[in-house]
Amino acid sequence: MHVPTLRTADDFPAWKQAVRLACLSLDIWDCVTGDEAEPENRYLQRIFRRSDRKAFAILQSSIAPNLLQVVKEAQTSRETLEALEAHFGDASLSNKVYLKRSLFKLQQDELQSCLDVTSQILAIADRLSQMRFELSPLDLVIVLLAALHPWFDLWIEQIEHLPDDQLTWANVTRKLFHEETRLARLEQRMEALAVSARGAPKRASKTESGSKPVHDPKDDLVCTYCAKQRHTENRCFKRAKDLKLQSKKSAQNFPRKSKSASAYVAHASEVTSDYESAEEEF
Repeated sequence: MHVPTLRTADDFPAWKQAVRLACLSLDIWDCVTGDEAEPENRYLQRIFRRSDRKAFAILQSSIAPNLLQVVKEAQTSRETLEALEAHFGDASLSNKVYLKRSLFKLQQDELQSCLDVTSQILAIADRLSQMRFELSPLDLVIVLLAALHPWFDLWIEQIEHLPDDQLTWANVTRKLFHEETRLARLEQRMEALAVSARGAPKRASKTESGSKPVHDPKDDLVCTYCAKQRHTENRCFKRAKDLKLQSKKSAQNFPRKSKSASAYVAHASEVTSDYESAEEEF
């Protein structure tokens, strides 16, 4: 079984649990805790010392190099564990200040869930309680609210109006997990609406897909009437429109021209008859 490397005080609870499981799997945990004393029988004594060496190797090999100074005088697995517990369980003022500073510096990022934040707070609070430094439930709630992401600002304003008897750890965390679920569902709905508003993605053209565009023969055509591309004069819309307008004008002017010609002929006839009559009179 893999045992993580012990580096800092924050790793000690998880490391101790991993060491316990590894030693239990080999049936040597009693040597570490001291529940099994070294027997007087030489044969049993040899078995006990062999088990203790296995546990000693597991503990020593899973410690970071900077912590080897702490366990340099330990000769057995039990002495190794006791030295580490004394080192990380130091109830000095400096250690309390370190833990409280770590507690108030907690800040939830975008990748952390609310369960991760609450677990970290409880782990530090448990270590402080082992040093006989108890935090009240209201203090834990205040630390939790201060560590939450800005997403929960509106929810925190609602929580502040609750009476003090309802500001318990169990009640606040229950409401917090419910709010986290609600925000996650709201975010999913907003993403779905955004996708539906954008519509289906456009189909990539041949040029966008990476292949060479196919040459269109219409690109080589030039109209001699309007000087535009992709068509000829016989298919020119402008020419067809102009011809239509011209035919309409011709249709409108044709009766007027006919009337003028008939009038001219009549006038010419009258002039000719007048001239002929005048000549006869002469």
